[in-house]
Amino acid sequence: MDSLMTYFAMGGYALYVWPAYVLCAVVVGGLAVHAWTERRRTLALLDRMRTLSRDREPS
Repeated sequence: MDSLMTYFAMGGYALYVWPAYVLCAVVVGGLAVHAWTERRRTLALLDRMRTLSRDREPS
């Protein structure tokens, strides 16, 4: 148990290391959510464009 506490203490730099990990996780998570929402929006736009293209084709 003592070695686990030593690990989490990060050699006395835990005050700087753990917030950096949290900040990194928040940024990466935000980027993942942004990419997911942009993908959905882009696919919806592409679908609308395909529908419009089909409607304009001569039959």
